[in-house]
Amino acid sequence: MKISMVSPQRIETHSDNGDELGSLIFSNDDHSITITNVRTDENHLRRGIASNMYHFLMSEMPHHHIKAYVSRENAASTKFHKRLGFTRLSKALRRTKDDSLDWVFVQNPTSPDYRDWVTRNAGDWVIKLSDNPKSRDILEP
Repeated sequence: MKISMVSPQRIETHSDNGDELGSLIFSNDDHSITITNVRTDENHLRRGIASNMYHFLMSEMPHHHIKAYVSRENAASTKFHKRLGFTRLSKALRRTKDDSLDWVFVQNPTSPDYRDWVTRNAGDWVIKLSDNPKSRDILEP
């Protein structure tokens, strides 16, 4: 298996015979990375492909904060991100184009400059539950 950065914002994993087994697409700036899509070939699920791509990204950009959005209905992805050490922000959600809500997961929430980073990167697309009385019931289980 070979993992490589095939473009400035795309990582791919290929088998020894060249078949694509997975991809990770992200956007980034000087301080943060946002994971926008992770895909693993359905015949190769739960074999460490997504984990290896995340670890590869973290090793390539070690000083960046990493943020990922996970559908509230995707229990497997929630478990995956927690296993990798990501923390779900229980007071923040992102509204998607189809009006559903995604959890916001972040890496290293205890780093010294974390609060400043969240303040700079939260933006209007994050719903703060304390400001949205209709969503107060959506908290960490």
